[in-house]
Amino acid sequence: AKRGIYDTKGGIQIAYTSYAPIIADCIAQYTQINPLITFQIIAFEATKMVDSDQLDFLLSSSAGDTLHDQNKTFWVSRPLFQERYALIYGNRLANALGAGPADLSLLKDEYFVTMAQNDRKDVLFSDITFPLCMNAGYFPKVYCKTDEFLVKVKLVQSDLAVAVLTGLDNENSLRLVIMGCRRIAPGLQYSVLEDEMAKRTIHIMRHKKSLMTEAALDFWEFILDFYGLPQDDLD
Repeated sequence: AKRGIYDTKGGIQIAYTSYAPIIADCIAQYTQINPLITFQIIAFEATKMVDSDQLDFLLSSSAGDTLHDQNKTFWVSRPLFQERYALIYGNRLANALGAGPADLSLLKDEYFVTMAQNDRKDVLFSDITFPLCMNAGYFPKVYCKTDEFLVKVKLVQSDLAVAVLTGLDNENSLRLVIMGCRRIAPGLQYSVLEDEMAKRTIHIMRHKKSLMTEAALDFWEFILDFYGLPQDDLD
């Protein structure tokens, strides 16, 4: 990745339909070398009141190559990485699940905390909990729907339900997220999920290059470098 500090100025807006912090490390490193750029990261629902032409990027777990949104703005999609998943649960299930990857088939009688937006038909993603559980042979029982991470973690800590964490790109991100969870909820347990049938790829969408600002173009080049992706020859 780039190392020298330089002085591109401007603001960058990133909307997301997938777990927003997955790109936090990339943004943090970019702002170290380009401190004059400001970032605004907003949930996709909030863009209902924003002209999508003002958005620079959209983080999605959609598998599509392109997206035409409600404002007829053309988006070009680029895969970033394949998601990893982890199951978080309280002490009550620690012995039953044991060490190693979790066996979801053992949890058919447990309640799950799922995403609140999963019922929306226009959102570009769905809660991975459902295909994971269905692949294990059952439809999950929902204890609570919430997009509030703190609420999810506290419910799980209380042994009221279990939950699936998404948007993890490697072992380091998993470790950091679990450390954060345990600061909020000491004693929280976790197991990595390995389900080849339900993996998703995180995409980042951009405008045509001819419509991108100087700041957005610069950050786009940094994203490609940061994730080790090939250079982008498309408009």
